[in-house]
Amino acid sequence: MKDVKLVMARRINKTRKEKEMSLANLADITGLSKSRISNYENMIRTPSVQVIYILAEGLGVDPGYLLGLDYFFPEHYGKQT
Repeated sequence: MKDVKLVMARRINKTRKEKEMSLANLADITGLSKSRISNYENMIRTPSVQVIYILAEGLGVDPGYLLGLDYFFPEHYGKQT
């Protein structure tokens, strides 16, 4: 079973590290606290849809990427209806 929470947590962490951002950097950019972001990365909390958009904007990625749409729905991701 694919786990959305796990995929989201890993992608937030991976993207932040790839962009060489500390928790403090991402917190400053998004207005979220370091502990809150850490809780998302460690699957202690699950971000709301609004927070997913805030994190995606701060990380410079599509919200769908953080949600794992390409992973869960590879046959549909990126197709316009």
